[in-house]
Amino acid sequence: MQDTKEKIMLAALKLFARDGYKAVSVSQIAGELGMTKGALYKHYKNKRDIFHHIVADHHALFRLQILCLQNFFVIAHIRLAIILILIGRIKLEIFRLKSGPANPALRRDRRKDRIGSQDRAESLLLRKLDDLFRH
Repeated sequence: MQDTKEKIMLAALKLFARDGYKAVSVSQIAGELGMTKGALYKHYKNKRDIFHHIVADHHALFRLQILCLQNFFVIAHIRLAIILILIGRIKLEIFRLKSGPANPALRRDRRKDRIGSQDRAESLLLRKLDDLFRH
């Protein structure tokens, strides 16, 4: 029964779009589907009822699309926050490596480690970003 109602709505929508609401009759809608007016009246009260259901159906679809877009933007904001957190952590680690110990002898040893650590930090960031956008 739901399938028949949908077919009626689609046929009516096609006729409304082509000829205009006022120009279309219930007989034309029924004729488009190869059914009698009586069979059509089992599903809808009148032409206005068909039109009301078409509008309500499209309104519900539009609201669903808006909800999907909102969810998309929420997920994008969460991903951006994660990226910013990762960048902040890596910057903090690089700062710690640059500042190093107060002893100059230890600082020379740390300088060698710092270059490798920066490479590791960049590699970590790239891996995290890749994982983030894969999901």
